[in-house]
Amino acid sequence: MKNYDPKKLEVLHFQHRMYDLGNGYFEVLASDQFCNELQQYLIRLFDLGHNHIILNVLGKVGQCAANHERYNLRERAILVVTEFASILDSQKDKEFYQAVAVILTEWLKRVEEYYIGLENVFVRVEAIIRKMLSLQFWSQAETLLSAVHKKNYERMTTDKRIRTQVNKLHCGVADEKNIDAIIESFLKEKSPAQIAERKLLLALAPHSTGKMIQALCKSTKKDSRLTLLEMILEDMSGVLPILMEKLKDRQPWYVVRNCLILLGAIGDPDLYPYASAFLCHPDHRVQRQVITCIVALGGEEVTERFIAAFHLVNDDVKVSLIECLDDFDDAKIEGIYLCILEQRKELPLSVREDLVCRISNSTRVHHLPRVVCLLKDIVNESRYRFVDNDPVVEAVNNVLIRLENCDNLS
Repeated sequence: MKNYDPKKLEVLHFQHRMYDLGNGYFEVLASDQFCNELQQYLIRLFDLGHNHIILNVLGKVGQCAANHERYNLRERAILVVTEFASILDSQKDKEFYQAVAVILTEWLKRVEEYYIGLENVFVRVEAIIRKMLSLQFWSQAETLLSAVHKKNYERMTTDKRIRTQVNKLHCGVADEKNIDAIIESFLKEKSPAQIAERKLLLALAPHSTGKMIQALCKSTKKDSRLTLLEMILEDMSGVLPILMEKLKDRQPWYVVRNCLILLGAIGDPDLYPYASAFLCHPDHRVQRQVITCIVALGGEEVTERFIAAFHLVNDDVKVSLIECLDDFDDAKIEGIYLCILEQRKELPLSVREDLVCRISNSTRVHHLPRVVCLLKDIVNESRYRFVDNDPVVEAVNNVLIRLENCDNLS
């Protein structure tokens, strides 16, 4: 009887199983021996630089990890992938990280049943993401982290134990050092990587939100502030406590204004006191933002808040306030309009024209006899001034003509 070399037999068995794996017979992964041999095989290929073969093998194993019906085979497949990923540690390995990220992403989407050993898999996945971030492989990390964020916050699985593991993973990779590095890179000159960096910061929210708000407050570049503001507005979870802290301290006008924009986006009327504190801010841009914030916060007391604000803001801000007031139905507003027309001569020339024109054109006061008398007074006063094409007089005249036509029709 012919004797066979045991080592040659092992090689033949391994080759046969690799053939089966290549043809989609994933049951071979049920063998501990084959999985161990496969891991060693991938390491040897890596040392020899046979990247193409490695990617082909990972592709097949990844199909099993994502699509096989049996969770134990999916687990075996993902352990092979994560074991291989553990040897990656340099910039040269980007294409492997890309392949691993895609496989882990598809696997994570399918994880819906808890099994013993799942925690170990998540520990490995966390280590891989951390390594990607440390190497600044933003695009590869974003692919996977976006899936983690979605799984964590959209409650795609009902098993509490899986949700706990996903949440633990999401918190674990949200390292402050990594988030700072992503923000720093994102705020540099425009580059193709910015798209992935933006998505990555959103995928790390709410853990990245505080850092983005800090960057928003520190940045002296308008474009950077606008970009950060837009990103923070996409995911407002965890924003309020940070805003309240920021608004306690003395800040540059643009920091206060941006905080007010975020405050308004929360849309809670009870937050009004935090906004109203800045109605007397020395910068008119902040005062204008308070007015916009009052609208955004909403609630049943919006009109009263506008009326209170009218007596506090600068005269040039009153124009913006009038635009808002005209949309609300309250007799007190008519009283304010009437008061402005009566005291128009005391207004600064810089805002008098706008205020009088806007109030004159407001249909809500045309029914008041006193307003009609005041409008006629404005026209009469103009006869003693030698000003051609006075926009105020022109606007008032047009209003009076319309009112006269309405009276004739009635």
